[in-house]
Amino acid sequence: MKYAKRTDCNSTMGTTLEDRICLNLKFQQTDSIMNVKLKKMLHTITNDTIKTTIKTYQNAWVHHRRMKSEIVSEGYRGHMLGIIYLGCMLETTMQRIKEIEELSGKMIDYDTDN
Repeated sequence: MKYAKRTDCNSTMGTTLEDRICLNLKFQQTDSIMNVKLKKMLHTITNDTIKTTIKTYQNAWVHHRRMKSEIVSEGYRGHMLGIIYLGCMLETTMQRIKEIEELSGKMIDYDTDN
C-alpha cells in the first residue's frame, strides 16, 4: 500500500495498479463499517449464548469470505488477481453489512413488541 497516498481514487488514470489500490482502500473502509455495525449489534444483545453464537458465525463467515474470494479469483495473475479477489471480498462484505442491518432491525422490532 505504499502507493496509496499517491493515488487519487476520485481521478484515476485507469491502470490496474490504481484500480487495485482503490479497491483495497474501499474494501478496508467497508470491512471497518461492517465491524462497527457488528459490534454495535453485539452490544445490544444481553443473551450470552446468542452473542457467542453470532461471534462464532462471524468467524466462520470471515473464513468463508476469504475462501469464496480465492475461488473466484483462481486463474488470474498479477494486479488482475488482486482486483478480482478484492472485488469479491468487497461485494461479500457489503452483503454481510445488509445481513447485519437486517438482523439488527429484527432484534429492535422484537424488543419493541415486548
